[in-house]
Amino acid sequence: MFTWNPDKSLEIVREFMGDEVGTQKKSFPVVKKSQVNNPTSNPKSKKEEVLQSLEYLKSKQVKTKQDKDSIYTLEMVLKSMG
Repeated sequence: MFTWNPDKSLEIVREFMGDEVGTQKKSFPVVKKSQVNNPTSNPKSKKEEVLQSLEYLKSKQVKTKQDKDSIYTLEMVLKSMG
């Protein structure tokens, strides 16, 4: 299960680990997607994004089954883009 709510995450951790974890409840600010700084100011095309992802996955020293499946999927997407 995946949650973006820090309070809910803390609650889940407490449930598994007990109350000694995170005794001080901290509230985290919610960051909207528009507030996140984009490292590149130029929007990339979809093809460039797929190529960059494919390059990253192929450059990994140890590839998991999921990595191999993703490489295959990205190659098929590129092939269909033409």
